Amino acid sequence: MNCPFCGLDPYEYVDVGVGGRGVPVAVNCCEFGPMVFDDRTSDKRWSKLAERILDELGETEYGEERMTLATEIYHKLITNEAKKK
Repeated sequence: MNCPFCGLDPYEYVDVGVGGRGVPVAVNCCEFGPMVFDDRTSDKRWSKLAERILDELGETEYGEERMTLATEIYHKLITNEAKKK
């Protein structure tokens, strides 16, 4: 499974000496990865925000341009939410 924002494997793996495979210990692919993959938060607003950003990104190719666009969309959405309050 790859991050829908940056296209990379979202997890950092650590060998814990069991089974010969590393276990995922952290989401570290990009600044938006935790919105999708970090299930420690019970706040569903982050996943809804991630969905809205991905909707606006559409089929933009992975890379620096996609991440820049995602950041711009994120700031636009956050600013609009703040204005509503």
